[in-house]
Amino acid sequence: LFMSIFVIGALGFGLMTVLATSQSESSKVKARTENSRALDFISDEVRRAKIIETVSTNAGTNFNSTDKTIVLALDIPSISSSATAAANGRIVYYLKSTGLGNWKGPQVLYRWGPPLNANGEYTAGTWTEQALLDGINNTTVSSPCATGTVSPATPTGFYACITGTGANTNTAQLFLTGQTKTASGEYDDTQTNDSQVVARARDTLA
Repeated sequence: LFMSIFVIGALGFGLMTVLATSQSESSKVKARTENSRALDFISDEVRRAKIIETVSTNAGTNFNSTDKTIVLALDIPSISSSATAAANGRIVYYLKSTGLGNWKGPQVLYRWGPPLNANGEYTAGTWTEQALLDGINNTTVSSPCATGTVSPATPTGFYACITGTGANTNTAQLFLTGQTKTASGEYDDTQTNDSQVVARARDTLA
């Protein structure tokens, strides 16, 4: 009886350990996949722009920059030349660490911009603030850019090294660091994805 209890207990402990490890690794893979997909989405939108900006000055009257850390503001010709440009001038990517509602944080990556249809084309719908990715790292990165200007000035989990000046500010190296939480709520993994992207548009779209 004693040996049976010992063997069953050992097997049970081993099974629980395997399940916990499997759950943790699955969570990491999912987070890394989401990071990669988010970076691909942002990169695609940067390519549609003609200028990469680092402030929301031209973002339009509908955009509220309070409690937001601006990373990218994209001048996309089909939008900035439209009749609604005064209200909606730039697509903006930014981080928030307060007022997150049900998101876990510590930071959440948001996009301000128009909705897209199934073909990836901009529609005339109402511009909204949408959470793109949760669990963004909030650790400050020291001297992140070998070349170019870092945005934001104090980079954390999502930032860009931007090169060019004025109307020729059109190349960015994007960095995105996401975190994974265990079942107990502790952070146990971070991964950084990066991608170099060039704003390809000019005055008008083809």
